[in-house]
Amino acid sequence: MNAEPKLGTHEWFWIFVDLSYPCLALLIASEHTRTSGHDAFTFEYLFDLYSRAAKQSANLNVSLDGVSVGLLQLSREILIAAS
Repeated sequence: MNAEPKLGTHEWFWIFVDLSYPCLALLIASEHTRTSGHDAFTFEYLFDLYSRAAKQSANLNVSLDGVSVGLLQLSREILIAAS
C-alpha cells in the first residue's frame, strides 16, 4: 500500500520555500540518486555528484536576461552544515 499523499506539484511547493540553497542542492542530488536506482548512498557520494554537476554547469554558457544561470560551487563544509 502506497502511503504517499496524492497532492499536485503546486501543493508541495510550500515545503521547499524555507530551505537554503545548500539544503535544496542536497535534496535534489539525493532524489536524483534515488531515482537512478540507488536507495542507499553517503554524503560523499552526494557531494561528488553535486560538485561534478556544478562544474559542468559552469562550463555551459546559459543566461537569462543577460545574467548567467547555473549551479553555485559549494564547499564540502557548507554542504556538511546543511545536512
